[in-house]
Amino acid sequence: MTAIRAALATLAVLVLAACTMNPPSDEFPVPRYTDQPPVRLDVADIRIEQRYQPPMEAPNVEHEAPVSPAAAAEQWANDRLRAAGTQGSATVVISDAAIVREKLKTKEGISGFFTSEPAVRYTGSLAIAVKMKRPNRDGSVRITASRSTATQEGASLHERDSALHGLVTKLMDDAGAQLAETLTANAGGFVVSGAR
Repeated sequence: MTAIRAALATLAVLVLAACTMNPPSDEFPVPRYTDQPPVRLDVADIRIEQRYQPPMEAPNVEHEAPVSPAAAAEQWANDRLRAAGTQGSATVVISDAAIVREKLKTKEGISGFFTSEPAVRYTGSLAIAVKMKRPNRDGSVRITASRSTATQEGASLHERDSALHGLVTKLMDDAGAQLAETLTANAGGFVVSGAR
């Protein structure tokens, strides 16, 4: 009987823990960028350096998002950048990938009771550089991007996660478009055309 009680207690703890976890990853997947043509670089290999270290405390909340900006940036680099040369290397450096939470001022009293208004603002930021080296030349580009979204008073955990996922997706869309354009325009001949 004691073993059965212990098993039931363990099961109850597991059920409660499951209720407080983020939604399944298949509900909020890492964005993919394979629907766009790759940016082909005249290097032999491409590396990714995650230099951003999440503080893991308020006001930063990127560690609570279903998909972090850093994970989206890494996926973008894997999906969009291709090594199309025989020498040299490119390094994608992710130096900022934060989401900051800010509580907004809301109405109080009777008017506030009957009004639903934005209560929390989330601001995401990205800073990504691509540094390229070949025996006879170097090149580099750097971009920054920022986006914000807000949730209403009384937003559920699922609504918050949905807002954060949308924020990260749009933030990386902005950063990715800017990075692809900047590489093509300012990478000093490191972007090559044609299929590999």
